[in-house]
Amino acid sequence: PMAQKILPPDELRQIREIDLGLSRAELARLLETTIFMVQRWERPADRQSHVLPPHRVVRLMEAYRAGYRPSDWPVEGGAA
Repeated sequence: PMAQKILPPDELRQIREIDLGLSRAELARLLETTIFMVQRWERPADRQSHVLPPHRVVRLMEAYRAGYRPSDWPVEGGAA
C-alpha cells in the first residue's frame, strides 16, 4: 500500500482560499462534510484540536487544484 500523502493545514487553506477561491462552507458542501471539520483540518498542526484530512479529501483537493470541477461547483467560487 502507498503511504498517505499529508496535506499540511497551511497548504490546505491556501488551496481553498487562493487557488480555488472557496469559503469553508463551500468546500464543506463539496466534500460532504461540515464547516467544523474543515476548520479542524486547517488549524495549525501543533494545536490539540487539529485533525489530518482523510486521504480521500487530500486526493480531491489535488484534483480540484489541477482543474477538476464537479457539476455542483459553486458558481461564485473559484473557477479555474
